[in-house]
Amino acid sequence: MVIAGYLLLAPPVFVLGPLGVTLLATRPQSAREWVWLLFTIAGISLAVASRGDLPSQIVLSGAVFGSGAYLIATLVRPAPLFQRASVAVAVAVVATVAWCYSLGIGFATLQNQVAADLRAAATEMMKVTFTDPAATSEYREMIKGLVNWAPQIGALYPGHLVLLGLAGLGLSGLLYHHIASRPIAPPPGRFRDFRFNDHLIWGAIFTLALLVVPLPPGMHLIARNGLLVWGGLYAIRGVAVTSSYLAVMTVPIQVLLTLIALFMQPFTTGGLLALGLADTWLDVRRRMPPPIPGGAKS
Repeated sequence: MVIAGYLLLAPPVFVLGPLGVTLLATRPQSAREWVWLLFTIAGISLAVASRGDLPSQIVLSGAVFGSGAYLIATLVRPAPLFQRASVAVAVAVVATVAWCYSLGIGFATLQNQVAADLRAAATEMMKVTFTDPAATSEYREMIKGLVNWAPQIGALYPGHLVLLGLAGLGLSGLLYHHIASRPIAPPPGRFRDFRFNDHLIWGAIFTLALLVVPLPPGMHLIARNGLLVWGGLYAIRGVAVTSSYLAVMTVPIQVLLTLIALFMQPFTTGGLLALGLADTWLDVRRRMPPPIPGGAKS
């Protein structure tokens, strides 16, 4: 369900690209492997054929570079999934920036294009809402806010793509191990055990410091995108910690708490970020109560 939601809401090539190359390197033999390989080839072909504006080309180039780097990292040194995904995304960022530089594409061009696309989409949504009597005033205000925030969203587009790339590679690795008969990479661990080196907190602190010192606007823009990535990673770590606690609860309580979190999303996001940061120093999961014998049941 999570993978299907990602493919619908995020660039599918971030999942299909690494999945396709790893399945190809596995030398598929079963019918299931061949069906999925053909599915990835068809999906990537559609993405290549439908590429048009600059953001789509950036996504496609990042997926190509990231998929190649992910395959090499998997074949050369089969480290844990998050480490391989991080290396692949870092290579993709550097290669995509170099590709844009070689074509004379500056960040301002990308930012303006993303903002223009958002405004165009919001304008079309406005036309529908003003003719639809069922549309609420809150929904209309949200669309107007999207128009006003389009430049800021465009400025954070690279950081957004980095997070989507990491998520796509993670989902690809998970899906690969459900498909491949003889996987060439170590199996991914449980999501609720997700963590990364605690010393990386200094990278987040350094990135935050860049925002408060006098630097050229371009450096501040890079720092803002970097801070978005750090915030996303620690929020995901917070979700993993929360999942650990939910795992020892009964199913009705899990559903209830999940619904409450969805309705209080702005507060929930901040809480998850704080929990992920706290886990760096407190190792929150080590203080968990012992699991219920036989697992949580409804």
